[in-house]
Amino acid sequence: MVDHYYSKDSTSKFIPNEFVTEFEGRKLIFVSGSGVFSIGKVDDCSDVLVKYCDVTSGQHILDLGCGFGPVGICLLSKFKDIKCDFSDVNKRATHLTKMNLENNRISKDRTHVYAGEGYEKLEGKKYDVILLNPPQSAGRQLCNKLISDAKEFLKEGGSVQIVARHNVGGAMFEKFMKETYGNCETLAKKGGMRVYKSVFSSDVSSGEVNSGDNDSDNEKLT
Repeated sequence: MVDHYYSKDSTSKFIPNEFVTEFEGRKLIFVSGSGVFSIGKVDDCSDVLVKYCDVTSGQHILDLGCGFGPVGICLLSKFKDIKCDFSDVNKRATHLTKMNLENNRISKDRTHVYAGEGYEKLEGKKYDVILLNPPQSAGRQLCNKLISDAKEFLKEGGSVQIVARHNVGGAMFEKFMKETYGNCETLAKKGGMRVYKSVFSSDVSSGEVNSGDNDSDNEKLT
């Protein structure tokens, strides 16, 4: 059986890989390793997502498909009054997330870590922001389901924000988000990657599409 980062139980021998990264002047220590996504570094798409996502003080966010936890942990280090839940189907990934939260001295009362597929362990939860780097290797159908199911876990006016390479699935995700939420804004463009944001409104039914195109003049440059 092939061991994928989106497998529930990783069967490969675990070889840890510890590294230090810097986020907005803060040094953070991470342990990644075999059997999880992105070994020895924060992957490029997650790096773009955490830098350009629309998150503000006091919010409750979900790092969906968290891997070893870099997106949520970076944001928790930046905003001292946000809370972040982490969810991943891969049990090894959630174990590493817990380890990395402890290594970076993130208070336990600000976080919860769930091992489960999609939102299965999150019944009754409501978030201001859901962040996702879609697991495209697992197939577009699963990715679209993660995007559309976010509606059930967002507060009114909350948002789902994803990152993807525009020419490698991103354009299709953007179209799907417009169809599902009636809106989709591009928060950033960087090296072929884009961060897309859709805002949830209970007044907008699935299938309504916002005719406005928001991404043509909204590039963020560094």
